Amino acid sequence: MKLEWNRPWKDGEGAPNEFQDSMEDAQRLLKTLQATGSRRNVTWQVYFVHEAEPLPKARPRLSSGRVYTPKRTADAEQLLAWSWHEATRHLEKLDGPLALVALFYRSNQRRLDGDNLLKLVMDSGTKAGVWYDDSQVTACATVIHLDAERPRTVIGLGPLGSSMIRRFA
Repeated sequence: MKLEWNRPWKDGEGAPNEFQDSMEDAQRLLKTLQATGSRRNVTWQVYFVHEAEPLPKARPRLSSGRVYTPKRTADAEQLLAWSWHEATRHLEKLDGPLALVALFYRSNQRRLDGDNLLKLVMDSGTKAGVWYDDSQVTACATVIHLDAERPRTVIGLGPLGSSMIRRFA
C-alpha cells in the first residue's frame, strides 16, 4: 500500500518542520489502516495533528432537571472542532463513505475507553462541518499510545471504497 498526500509536496520533501516531525505518525496511520484489510492506495483528504491531551467524551449530566455536557468536554470538543476546521477549510463538506484513523498519544497510562476518545473526535468533526453526518465514517481505527512529553491526537480521514454508500449532498 502506498501513502499519497493531498499536499503540495511529496514524501515530506520541502514540507514544514512540523509536518516532517509528524511523518512517523502518518506512517502509523497508514499501517493502522492496512490492518483493516484495505489493499487500495490511500489518499488522505485530511491529515492533522491536534496538540493537546486527548480527552474522552464525558457522559451528559443532569442537574435541576436540565441535561448538559460537562464544561471540560465542551471545551475540548470546541478546540478539536477548530483544528478540524483549520485542516479542512480548503475542502467542501465531504460526502460518501469515509475512513478515519485516530492515534491518541496520552501523557499518562490512565485507563481510558477508546470509544469515548473517538466519540469526541467524531462529534467535533460533525460540529466543524467536515461531513454531513458521522454515519458516513464506515471504517475507523483507534490506537492509544503513551507519549508523556508530547500528548496529541493524530487524525487521518479519506474516502473509502465501501458498499455502504451514504450520500447526503
